[in-house]
Amino acid sequence: MTEPYGTPMPEAPKKNNTMLIVGIAAIVICCCCVVGLGIAWQFGDQIIHALGIDLY
Repeated sequence: MTEPYGTPMPEAPKKNNTMLIVGIAAIVICCCCVVGLGIAWQFGDQIIHALGIDLY
C-alpha cells in the first residue's frame, strides 16, 4: 500500500548550538565581572575598612 501523499520528507539535520551556548555563557560571565568591578570601585574603601585592613 502506498502513502497518499508520496514519500515522506526526510528529517532536517539537528543544528549544533554549542557555540551559541558558549557565547551566551561568556557574555553572562563578562557582565558579572563588570558588575563586580563596579561594586568594588564604588564600595571598595568601605569594604576594606570593614575588614580592618589598613592600606595607609
